Amino acid sequence: MSRAPRHTGIRLPESMRISQQSVDPLGALAAWPLAPIAAVALTAFAVLTTVLHGEQVTSPAAAIVAIVLCAASGVVHVVNARPDHGRYGSGAFLLVIGLMAAAMIAQVAGTWGANQMLQDDFGHIAVGIMLAAAAPYRPAVQIVAVTACAALIAGLLAAVQDPYFAVTNVPLIERAVVGVVPVLGLGLASAGYANQLVSSVMAWQRGVASSDAALEGGVYDGLARTIQQEQLAALSEEVLPFLAGVAAAGTVSADDIERSRRLARAVRGSLVAELNHSWLEQLRSHAPESAEHAPASTNTSAQHFSPPTLTVHDGRRRAFRMTGEQRTALAALLSELSTNARIGASEVTIWLDADAALPTTRTNASIDIQISGAESRARTMLRPYLNVLRLAFEIVTYRMGTGVLRVKFSYDHEPSGERPGAHAWPQPADSGGDPRRP
Repeated sequence: MSRAPRHTGIRLPESMRISQQSVDPLGALAAWPLAPIAAVALTAFAVLTTVLHGEQVTSPAAAIVAIVLCAASGVVHVVNARPDHGRYGSGAFLLVIGLMAAAMIAQVAGTWGANQMLQDDFGHIAVGIMLAAAAPYRPAVQIVAVTACAALIAGLLAAVQDPYFAVTNVPLIERAVVGVVPVLGLGLASAGYANQLVSSVMAWQRGVASSDAALEGGVYDGLARTIQQEQLAALSEEVLPFLAGVAAAGTVSADDIERSRRLARAVRGSLVAELNHSWLEQLRSHAPESAEHAPASTNTSAQHFSPPTLTVHDGRRRAFRMTGEQRTALAALLSELSTNARIGASEVTIWLDADAALPTTRTNASIDIQISGAESRARTMLRPYLNVLRLAFEIVTYRMGTGVLRVKFSYDHEPSGERPGAHAWPQPADSGGDPRRP
């Protein structure tokens, strides 16, 4: 009897497959100042190297193209590393390294037949530095793969120039190694940094999660007691006095029966309302708690800050399908709108709808923020929160209209049925899934 073949694939550690930008968005944002510095420095290095070795340039056009490609690679890197851009995608990373590799090839073409020494070329060094600059934004496994391809190109370019170098009688393999080392060394160092940082952050997160798990029992007990007290408080207003009156009378009248039905419907409606209550609607606006968020103006309307009203249209309870990171990012934005009077938000409306192409696995969201104050100031103050939102969700866009900031994004989730559960009673079209909303 033959056994079915076992598939033994190599599974890389999770720290190799996740970028720092995914597990530590703020750390990746902090690396932003290095992006323009690297771009400017590499372009200046390319220009300086070309000028200092002008006697080796056989094709000025190719040399200029090499400098332009180097500058273009730096520009693409800076644009994608900007804090307000969002995720530094795989396509952007491949384009950055591809342009720099093309600059390396163009430099070889510009000095073809007259290049005396490989060590003073800028191409292979610039590729390695750009690989290092991408460490905070791309996973280690992708950096390793791109490094291998770039190193292969650098080695081949070094080998084909062997007959023209000033120093002869050097083994071909040594020529290739000289060209490969800057690319391979900086690229692998970049991948090692990315892997180690992500591994450290994930280990810290696991430690925090373990601590939280140890406290869960006490937290749940406290929540249960709080809910029980709230329910008893609600019952004590009408239900308990009614039952006490019936018990004292010793008889049940027709009015008592009718009143008991009304109370039962009210209690049932309250329970259904709590079940249908979205976590987004728990982020109700509240007044500023510190002077930092309080308006500095002496205007009477500014001193009496009124938090914006929050309206949620989520009849299918799709807010519950966000991940923890996504909820945190969105909650931070809504909390800032609710507590920072200087933004001037007067109304916040959220729509969560199924994607037309993928109705069960993708949700499209839209947030309309009514701004009563200066639009430029509101946009500036909200930019850090919108940047974090870009890291947590996909295809995040925002546009400032006449007094309205509209934010749109989408997110994928596990397939889930679209039919309401047993507790989800039909709601009015504009109720947002909340039976308490008219």
